[in-house]
Amino acid sequence: MVYLVGGYKLTEDQVLQWCRPRNIDPPKYQVAGTIDRWLSSQKIPIRLLPCDYEQKCIFLVVTDRRVDPKGTINDFEPFQESERARNIKDRLEIDDVEFVTVPNPYGVRRLFSMPYCYS
Repeated sequence: MVYLVGGYKLTEDQVLQWCRPRNIDPPKYQVAGTIDRWLSSQKIPIRLLPCDYEQKCIFLVVTDRRVDPKGTINDFEPFQESERARNIKDRLEIDDVEFVTVPNPYGVRRLFSMPYCYS
């Protein structure tokens, strides 16, 4: 069994660039929390999740989540980009981003392999 999240993969630079025209200035190591509070204040019911993907620190605009009862961290059915996900991408005005599925985003292995993602 594995917990999966899906959504749009952004680098830290892409996130900070997205913040500028919205006058969001997140403190270092508090990027996701600051943006999550802004999203909530704008009544946008999604979150930005810092996690690793293919051994790189990313920020995931989470559009989908589920438990795959038969999946494992290395073998699971990935999400497909849906119309709902595309609507979220349009609402946030983000382009040139890849839609990905991240298995076990809160796993201990990830915490130790990419600690700067969680600072």
